[in-house]
Order: sequence, then C-alpha cells, then structure tokens
Amino acid sequence: MDGKVDQDCPLCLEAMDSADVDHPVPCPTKCGFNFCMNCISALIRSSKDAPLEASDGNVAVKVKQNCPLCRADLSQIVDKVLLVRRQTIAARMKAIPDSELTASELQVKHNFCKKLSGVGNASDSKSATTSPGSSKLPKRDKEIVIDEKLFGGLELFMSDSEQKYVTVMMTSGDTDQVARAAQILASISEMSLKGMIPPRPSPTAHTTTHYPSRGRYSRAEMTASRALAMTHSAEQRKEEERKAAIRRHRAQHPLPIRMPRCVTFHSDKKHGKYGYGLIFLDDEWDGSISDAFRRMNVQNAKIEHSKKLQGRDGEKEDAIERMLSLESSIKNATIHSTPRHRVVVGKVRAQAGQLGIQKGDVVTHFNGEALTGTAEDLEATLENIAPGETFSICVNAEPAIAETLRLRSLC
Repeated sequence: MDGKVDQDCPLCLEAMDSADVDHPVPCPTKCGFNFCMNCISALIRSSKDAPLEASDGNVAVKVKQNCPLCRADLSQIVDKVLLVRRQTIAARMKAIPDSELTASELQVKHNFCKKLSGVGNASDSKSATTSPGSSKLPKRDKEIVIDEKLFGGLELFMSDSEQKYVTVMMTSGDTDQVARAAQILASISEMSLKGMIPPRPSPTAHTTTHYPSRGRYSRAEMTASRALAMTHSAEQRKEEERKAAIRRHRAQHPLPIRMPRCVTFHSDKKHGKYGYGLIFLDDEWDGSISDAFRRMNVQNAKIEHSKKLQGRDGEKEDAIERMLSLESSIKNATIHSTPRHRVVVGKVRAQAGQLGIQKGDVVTHFNGEALTGTAEDLEATLENIAPGETFSICVNAEPAIAETLRLRSLC
C-alpha cells in the first residue's frame, strides 16, 4: 500500500505519508513544524524512558515531548495526532486484502478498523469476520511476555512492538488470529530477504550482563555474576525470578509438532492441474489437544495418525503427557466432543515444497478466510484462479494448535 507523498520528514528524512500531511502536528505556538508518525512514536517512547545514570554518577537529561523547533509542550497533542493518523491509514486499508499488506500495515489495519466500523453495526461485524472473536484481540491483564520461539527465527528482523503483537495473536486461542499472525511472519520473512531490518533499542543501564562460558562458568565469571546479583534491587530480583518461572512453564509446555505457516503462490497454469505442487486429502480431527503433538504420515493417498506424542523441538512423549495432565487431568483432553472435517496436504512438490509446505500440514485458511470445504472443493478453487494472480494458503492454524499455544502462554 503506497500512501507516500513528495515531502520528507525534517527529522528522519524519510518520505512522509499522506496522513502525516493531512493531519499535521498543531503546535501551540503555530510554528508550522510537522514530522512523521515514526518520529512521533519515537518521541513518545523516549519520553517514557527513565533517566539513565552514567558511570560518574551524572544523570542524563530526560527526553520531553516538546516541539523540535520551538520547544513548545506537545504532551497533550502528539498522542491524539498519532491516533488520528493511524485511523486514517486504517480506513484507507479497509478495502485492501490482507495478503497485499506488510506486517506493520496489518497491525495498523486490524487495530483500528473495528473502531472505525462502529460497535453497534452487527451486519458489518459479521461480514468482516469468518468466526466469532476474530475481529479483535483478547484483552491481556498482564504484561505481554514475548515468546521468541513463535517467530521461527525471525525475531532479529522484528521490532519489539511486532514481537509483542504477534505473540498476542499466536497465543490468543483463536484460529483466525493465529492465521493472521502467520501471515505477518510471512511478510516479515519476505522483507528480511530484502535486507529490511527494524532498528533495535540500545541496551539500558539495567540490562543484565551475560558472561560467555565454555559449558561451565570459570571462577572469575561466577564471582562477577554474584557481585552483579548483589547490586540488583529487590524489584530486579523479583523480575529475574518471574523470568525463571516463565522459562520453567514453557519447558513444561512445548511447541506443537506442526506450527502455523502462511505462504503466497503465484498462479501458473503451464504445470497443469497440480502446478502448485499440492495434492489434498480429506481427514477428520478427533477434537483432542494431543493431536497437536501427533505426526500425520501420508502414504499412497492414505493418512496414518501416529500414536506417539512428540514436540517440535524433540520433546519426548512423557514430557508431553505431563503437560496434558497438568491442564486437563486426562491424557486426551478434548476441545470438541465430535470429530471435525479438515483438509490435509497429501503430496508436496515444485513451488509448494520450496515455500515450506510439508506433507501432513492441515490447510486452514485460503486468502485469509477460514477453509470450510473439502479437498475436492479446494482443488476446484485453485483450478479457477486466472494465470498471473496470487493467492495465499495458511496451514496448521487449527484449534488444537491454537489451544496448545494459548496454554503455553499462561504463565
């Protein structure tokens, strides 16, 4: 989505969005200075940081929300300006499919489109979503704890806000939100291949120091670690204990064997019916959470469900059984009492294999919408796609996976 105008921000020298120009910062002195949303966000973030103490005891000057030109107080203005600009961009993106938006644009769109559409319009809310609860994220009373294992190695290419946003979506327990998070990760992966890396915050004075080791701590390293721990305040020690509890909880709640993934295909008819490299099979899910830890072996168009439980990182069966018993007191905890139909990838080759699709993946969303048909219906849909068009397929954003990720976040 291109909303850039022929005007650069005077601070970062990047091209400004049309929303930046249409809704300038109303400085109280009317100096006329205006800057982009990214710089406004940076100013707000910096103003919330505590002053840093230098090694000589001096305290750095705290950043205030003042106009960069005339130094007028903008603390009562910038939040409202930022909100109006984001709402303007969200309104502009409402008619654009999710598959054509970047990760940051998706975040803006789904955060603000519901506010713009109005809460009382029931017909609009039904048409905009495919299942209950998919139009907004669940409220979190506790601070969001980032789970880097959810990002598939892309955490270095994500800003802190993107990591928190994707973590909330992945652990919401809602399959549509999980699919949307997978789409955001796919967009970030594409940008990472182009060398686009977001700026990372510099470490603060209270950042914990990690000393390298060769499997064991040396005497000097242990002495330094104890000395550092003694200088920590009670609040810092409490925070470290909380992080240790989170690590223990996640160790007891491993990732599922299949993780959500979203891929984009480019239509090309020259390869015939299976030109995308996919053959689909119909299957039934028994409604259990343990299905998230069972492999599906596909041979000769037949699906065999493994009885062995296994985590994504090689966790053994007894560890997964303990996790299931902790949550439900029974091994095969169920989400649905009756079996449900699903479509499974039965064969992979060509383009699909290159994009990371694997045999046994469960197809859950097509072009951002929940898949409700059969394998034959999906193949017929692919046949009707015109050459040159693109479409997206999301796999493994299914109830068992969503519930497993939600339980992993309850720490």
